[in-house]
Amino acid sequence: MNFAIRRLTRADGAALRALRLKALADAPEAFAEALDDAERLSATEWQTRAESECIYGLFDGETLAGMAQIDRYQSAATRHKAWLTAVYLDGSLRGQGAGRSLLAHTIEDSRKRGILQLHLGVGEYNHAVRSLYESLGFEVYGLEPRGLFAGGRYVDEHLMVLHLDKEAAS
Repeated sequence: MNFAIRRLTRADGAALRALRLKALADAPEAFAEALDDAERLSATEWQTRAESECIYGLFDGETLAGMAQIDRYQSAATRHKAWLTAVYLDGSLRGQGAGRSLLAHTIEDSRKRGILQLHLGVGEYNHAVRSLYESLGFEVYGLEPRGLFAGGRYVDEHLMVLHLDKEAAS
């Protein structure tokens, strides 16, 4: 498989927009952002988002085909934690190890940045993705009823955590 993983930059703004809009159209129930809100952002706002937020991209050749974002808490009391958000992989790469590679890279880079635990929410319906997270060492610690509202329905979310100061999952 010919792919590379790196942190996005301002130059990736247009590619980020295209992939994010695709993700929101494909799986609106999986994200805390609505498609119409994302469509209203300007090219400059997408460039700023790519530059200022910690977003890792998986590139299939020159094409951005996957993404994962780390949102770190800023307070001294909570800076040891971050949320793993906006995870998406183009359907053409699913089942080939690309998603696992993107997540493993994101986890390792978070560990190097001194983050001690990663949190995430995954829809209760999404058994395959939850299994992937569990295989990487994430554990369910709770359920948020009606965590999201998308497509005219509420989605319960499993809350998961990975302690990065413990042994890495194989």
